[in-house]
Amino acid sequence: YAGTGAQRVPLPTYAFQHEWFWLAPGVRPADATASGLGRVDHPVLTAVARIGDRDEWLLTGRLSIDAQPWTRDHIVFGMVLVPGAALVEMALTAGREAGCPVLDELVIESPLLLDEDATVQVQVTVGAAGEDGRREVAVFTRPERVDDDEPGEATCHGRGWLAPEGEPVTAPPGQWPPAGAEPIDVDELYRRVNKHAHLTDAGFDYGPAFRAVRSAWQVGDDVCTELELPDVAGSAQGFGVHPALLDSALHGGLGMLYRPGSEGGLPFSWSGVRLERTGSTRLRVRVGLADETALRLEISGEDGTPLARVARMDVRPVEQAQLEAARRSGRRSLHQIDWVDVPAGTPTSARVAVLGELSVPGDRYADLAGLEQAVADGAAVPEVVVTAVETAAEAGDPAERARATALSALTLVQRWLDSESLGEARLMVVTRNAVAVRDEAPELAQAPVWGLVHSAQTEHPGRFTLIDYDGGGVPDWGALLDLEEPQVAVREGRLLAPRLGRAVVGEPPTVDTGGAVLVTGGTGGLGALFARHLVERHGVKRLVLVSRRGPAAAGVGELVADLEARGAEVRVAACDVADRHRLTALFESLEGPLSGVVHAA
Repeated sequence: YAGTGAQRVPLPTYAFQHEWFWLAPGVRPADATASGLGRVDHPVLTAVARIGDRDEWLLTGRLSIDAQPWTRDHIVFGMVLVPGAALVEMALTAGREAGCPVLDELVIESPLLLDEDATVQVQVTVGAAGEDGRREVAVFTRPERVDDDEPGEATCHGRGWLAPEGEPVTAPPGQWPPAGAEPIDVDELYRRVNKHAHLTDAGFDYGPAFRAVRSAWQVGDDVCTELELPDVAGSAQGFGVHPALLDSALHGGLGMLYRPGSEGGLPFSWSGVRLERTGSTRLRVRVGLADETALRLEISGEDGTPLARVARMDVRPVEQAQLEAARRSGRRSLHQIDWVDVPAGTPTSARVAVLGELSVPGDRYADLAGLEQAVADGAAVPEVVVTAVETAAEAGDPAERARATALSALTLVQRWLDSESLGEARLMVVTRNAVAVRDEAPELAQAPVWGLVHSAQTEHPGRFTLIDYDGGGVPDWGALLDLEEPQVAVREGRLLAPRLGRAVVGEPPTVDTGGAVLVTGGTGGLGALFARHLVERHGVKRLVLVSRRGPAAAGVGELVADLEARGAEVRVAACDVADRHRLTALFESLEGPLSGVVHAA
């Protein structure tokens, strides 16, 4: 444009802030009608069917971290937990399809956990209308089948009732924020939540997609907040209300709900949920206590128009063991990455250039620019260029160091790919403790470098090699330079490369051997088998064997003698476990803790 009078101008930004120009993988089937289903305009639930001639409905879809990346920002004890707000939103969607738009009640039965590379099928069932017009609703998932594998077992995550009518959404206050409102700093609001809910200690983590509160005020005993759906949460199109936004609507009240000394918890049941308008991305919320363990919410749009209400949202304590048990019960991947020993390469005769201070044999240059200049001046083009991406030292905050180090690696990769003079060479990038090979934790600032270069390897085969070492001595660079492995980890002098291996399908259960284990039906054939198994395989020392006949059952003497010979202390009791009062009396008679129950009756 020289000589034309053209000038550079800033690109318009606002129009592009809320538009996405790439496809989300696996969001919806190409055409649900081709399978005889009706379409649903929803990011998760994409098809609907009325069951035969019955007044019952089924909505189906798929859910994964890739398809719904906002789920990655709701972490509990290190696991991606789909928030209860998402189950509520799907139940409301199903209710609109079936003509019952009010969620009278939804009780969370089981946590919905997502693994990084897994997809689950989602089913929302809506039953026939009763005399009062209400319909039963339930939300299920099932692991998606792989090839010809047997379908996984379905899990019910939430069950409740839809209603055709409910209490109307109340009009918002005429003034916003209400008269007498005292501003609350948003960071202080989240500090309250963290303090009273013990979120940091308990392993809860709200990522950017779930931090939608922009302003907050204290109004008497209530809290008013203004919310805006973060860009990282994606589009609200198709949702009745985006789950990240609905979950964030609770945040103003969590600090007053979780009092000091309480156990905190997660949303457990939702009652009286009504949504008047869909697709909003900016909300006004007034939240207060329904009682000591429950919140109530009044929600309006940014213009003050009534939008939604939640009559009651109860919380219950959650333990890490509960989520881990739910995770183990779900289907696991059949394969995993194993790091295996690989033989060292032969000493190379290739021309090697070394950038920086690495103690690698070869021609040395200060940086990539220096190497390019040398080649321009007539030096031979190297076949292998070795460099390290050092952790940025100037930033004190770990997150800032990680960002600065990743930016340095990105600049290096881009510069390398842009270099015409070095287009036939291979760049060996050296990191330190950037990847977990065994049980170690990766170094925070170096891990992004490994991931970034790994991505570049897939886009530009043959142009990059990744070497990660543990800092335990200087690697044998001569053995590394000629390896044909794209990624290698050096651990205590051993060369390890990643391979796809068969995953361990399940982990054996652990039993607390400090307490007693009760076996119902314990004097029968199956109960006796389990009793011996508990003593032999799990080291259980105290057994309580229960059956209707108890000590009078056939073969009890021989069974007890056998178990005592194996080192166990055995008590046999007569009790019908279907009789609540007798079973309670049995529990109260136990000496010491009860570690487990095997129900074999």
